[in-house]
Amino acid sequence: MVGDGACVGAEAAARLHGLVEANPPVITVLAPHGRKITGRPGWVFSQRAGPLDSRGMPPRTNVEDIVLDLCATGRAETWSGG
Repeated sequence: MVGDGACVGAEAAARLHGLVEANPPVITVLAPHGRKITGRPGWVFSQRAGPLDSRGMPPRTNVEDIVLDLCATGRAETWSGG
């Protein structure tokens, strides 16, 4: 779909890290800027400038970035801890 350098982000990454208990309504995938993206139903693809700091398998954004993303979208109330 988007290849090397891509990673899971937002609520899907939060689920993989154990920050939320519920499965996300869509899977968010972040790709390096300029990458050709092929869409799929149930998936959201986004491009970010600069390197993506990802960890784990499958690659996912780090906890710090997830917290910032969830706060920015007003979805922080979905965390299992808050």
